Amino acid sequence: MKKNNLIRTIKQTTAGLLAGAMVLTGAPLGNMTAQAAGLLPNEDLHPEITAPATEASNKYVSRVNANLTYGSSDSTAFAFGPAGSSTNHVGTNTYGSAAGGDTFTFNFAGITDSAARENKSRGYYDDNQVTSHGDSADIAPTIRSAYSNNWWHGYYAFGKPYRIGTDVQNKTGGTPYDATNPLDPIVNTWTGTSNDEPNSASYTSSKKALHTGANHYDGEVLTLTDGTNTVQLRQEIKPSDDDQYIIVQYTAYNPGSSTVDFMVGNETDTMVTSQDAVPIFVTPHGAGGAFEGVHFQNSTSGQYGLTIFDIYTSGKDAGVVKRDANDPSENRVWAGHWSSTAGVGHTNWVFSQSRSGFINPGDSAGAFSTYFNLLPGETKIATFVASIKPSVYYVNNGADGSATSAGTAGFMGNPVGSIADAVARIEANGAKKAYIYLQSDTTMNGTVTIPAGTDITIQTADFSALPAGQSYGVGYNHDNTPPIKTDIATIKRADNFTGPLFKVENAGSALSFRDVTVDGNKAYFSQPSVTAKPTAPIIEASAGTVALKAGSTFTNAYVDDAAVGSNTPSVIEVKDTAVLDL
Repeated sequence: MKKNNLIRTIKQTTAGLLAGAMVLTGAPLGNMTAQAAGLLPNEDLHPEITAPATEASNKYVSRVNANLTYGSSDSTAFAFGPAGSSTNHVGTNTYGSAAGGDTFTFNFAGITDSAARENKSRGYYDDNQVTSHGDSADIAPTIRSAYSNNWWHGYYAFGKPYRIGTDVQNKTGGTPYDATNPLDPIVNTWTGTSNDEPNSASYTSSKKALHTGANHYDGEVLTLTDGTNTVQLRQEIKPSDDDQYIIVQYTAYNPGSSTVDFMVGNETDTMVTSQDAVPIFVTPHGAGGAFEGVHFQNSTSGQYGLTIFDIYTSGKDAGVVKRDANDPSENRVWAGHWSSTAGVGHTNWVFSQSRSGFINPGDSAGAFSTYFNLLPGETKIATFVASIKPSVYYVNNGADGSATSAGTAGFMGNPVGSIADAVARIEANGAKKAYIYLQSDTTMNGTVTIPAGTDITIQTADFSALPAGQSYGVGYNHDNTPPIKTDIATIKRADNFTGPLFKVENAGSALSFRDVTVDGNKAYFSQPSVTAKPTAPIIEASAGTVALKAGSTFTNAYVDDAAVGSNTPSVIEVKDTAVLDL
């Protein structure tokens, strides 16, 4: 398998030296679009199989037969292929007009083990599953975003949504965009403890299945019409250039002489790993936040507990390329109840935008969509960014993970207090791939050793600490909007701690840093009055892998040259069989 980005690997069989300060940044590559004469398919997502070979692959995808392709990023894999009733990927997506009618579509999976990215499914299945199921994708992946064996079905329609922009937060009044014949349901009454749960809604059936018939493929251009208007649409499911995410991209072209309003999206009965009643957080829509979208986090324990599933509609390279500030086009996201919300079948909510806040609908469903306002001859791109990360432990200085009524220790509403605590819980749960999300700065006064066979990434959290005392059981609370964390978290060497902060000493272990600052506390230790000075670097690696990814900064590193010699590294010592990825 070819990785999605170019990684420079340094392997040293003897001592390695990195000293001083290091800063890593990353920037994704641009997108290509077809203009004017019409759209072209993205053939990179459908590599040709040349006989006698029965498969084909490139850096983006592996095509394992005529109809099925796989791709992956660092933590998330996808499959694209037949999704009709014969493959059992319709499943419970049968409520609403044209429900589950999309004959070809995709599904997301979390990667359980980084090594599985080398198999033909690129990590969609682990090595124990891929031999029997890699050629058919006939069973659900271990870490899933959809219930059972369901996939994310596509729908389209010509028309407009009821509300757009910040107006979606209004329950009544406001300035509806299309109150006559909108494509999404109109909520008429609300209920629940905080009166935030949709109770009844009106809806006029209008959506259609995105694919019909056979022999479709990822990157294909579809010509869609409602009798008077036509849109050419290219759907692409692919890894991001920086290897962090899976991109779902819709490019629409209006070949006609009149303005066209058009919507396209995907919806499913959701489940994150084994939790159906999963806590869901929706960011404010159209409010200019650092990012917008929906955040699911499994709140249970176990090897794949605390898995998160994110769909970003703006920020993090998601969004709609607009012609000007007055362009009403936008990306949207929805979460609600399966099999119906407010009396309307769950698939009929595919073009809706949820109000911001916390949602636990019980048996959950979710969707993401885009609204295109297309002038004659206009081409427009909408990009969604999806990510599944297994075993994500939130860390907040001063927390202790004791608020178990909110969720298991490490849940974003019940963080643990230290990196050491998070790593101990990861090891106890047997996770092979895990993440530590820092909601605050943290100080380390001891060495953390990465467990054997475990790949851990430490990064700044997406959300800051949530309000205390909140319930994350079934219900809606639009006052509990998660606060986005906008500052980079810092890991700092504690005063008087002189050993390494991290050790990587097992061949199957990996430690990565992303969007985080690691501070060696030089200002304190360089003082003449401080006699106990560091004699070890920030990281000691004798086996396994250490990776420094975009946004990671190592600063103020310090060791006592007088005690250990001037050639002792202050940042990272890489020796024996250890590998450093930059």
